[in-house]
Amino acid sequence: MSIILNRRAILATGAALALAPATRASEPKTPFRRGVGIHNLMNWGAVEPTDKTRYRWPPFASDNHRLQPGIYDNLKATGFDFVRLTLDPGVFMQATEAQRGDLDTQFRGHLDRFLGLGLGVVVDFHPNSQVPTYSPDKITADIDGALFKDYGAMLQRMAKLLAPLSQKRIALELMNEPQWGWDAGTAARWQKMLERWHAGVRSVAPDLMLVLSGARGGGIDGLLQMDARPFAGSNALWSFHFYEPFLLTHQGVKANEGAARMWKYMSDLPYPGAPEHLDDAMRLISSNIAADRSLNASQRTQTETEAREAVARYLEARPGRKHIKTQFERVSEWAKKNGVESTRIFLGEFGVTRTYGRYRASPPAPLGNWLADVREEAEARGFGWSLWVLTGYGGMSLVETDESVRFDGPTVAALGLKTPG
Repeated sequence: MSIILNRRAILATGAALALAPATRASEPKTPFRRGVGIHNLMNWGAVEPTDKTRYRWPPFASDNHRLQPGIYDNLKATGFDFVRLTLDPGVFMQATEAQRGDLDTQFRGHLDRFLGLGLGVVVDFHPNSQVPTYSPDKITADIDGALFKDYGAMLQRMAKLLAPLSQKRIALELMNEPQWGWDAGTAARWQKMLERWHAGVRSVAPDLMLVLSGARGGGIDGLLQMDARPFAGSNALWSFHFYEPFLLTHQGVKANEGAARMWKYMSDLPYPGAPEHLDDAMRLISSNIAADRSLNASQRTQTETEAREAVARYLEARPGRKHIKTQFERVSEWAKKNGVESTRIFLGEFGVTRTYGRYRASPPAPLGNWLADVREEAEARGFGWSLWVLTGYGGMSLVETDESVRFDGPTVAALGLKTPG
């Protein structure tokens, strides 16, 4: 199981005002320039309490599946030009024909509302493991299996629904963060899977914009494994996600596997950073470890040692803009090699946990520094981008607090946007 899959599951369950810069003639004409992910409207469908293999109907009817009206107003006023709307594919795959009609009606309502605000929409099928049958690894386990074919049929059905809107700023993302490609064999396997789904969608929607991704959790290394030639001429964007360094972007996130075990104790890490910052960085982290009552004295000592080693490695790498620039240059080189225009590269997710409410993670200055570095390096290459995420629990929300409609000022400033009102 990849660290990115762990990150998504963990996050999902568990500054000064800045004016938007004036549009310049030299700015790249990307179809989706500045966006934000929306993960709560039609994802994590309700499950039957007595049968965890079945979704409850209607699946997206709780208060958690709504946005407060003020949030819609602020999206446009802030300067976003699109949203990335995630859909729970398990719900769509398990639905009866009549239920699919109801889902389509609900989905079109959301779509029309965003389009009515002048916002484009990336429709992102975003698997989760809430109902294990429809977890991403199960869907892609057998390229000739029934579940893989059912997923392809679902993509075709959605493509037919979206095809009449092809002239609008609409795109269909075939799968979020595919969990393959950690070796050469499964990388080749993902290439074949994507080609097959792509061909099926193109048979019913030849002009619809698509969002395609490499494997390895949708990161840069996964994209660089892809051969874009079979997709030449297709109206498609190529996506990658970026959360490096994870120790910085996932401060405070509770995890129990591998290097991620240290995330829960991290807060106030510096960015940019250097080795001489180690003692200062460890003061609050040591306090976090001392406050963990689940640890006995011996475990506390061991955890302190491991945390210090993790922070030392983070700082010895001198985290800063240079690393981001190097990584994004790799993407640009791949695009050039594969004949992909820079405006067809899509930074589909990036974000960092911050300190607010119950979350103790990044304070405004390092958070703003990292977000600005990522955003500016993307824009310098003509890449569109989408921040993760608008609302929701986990610590990466754009809203000031989990109950607020206002957006976090330092985050908005770092994105080069404006704070409404």
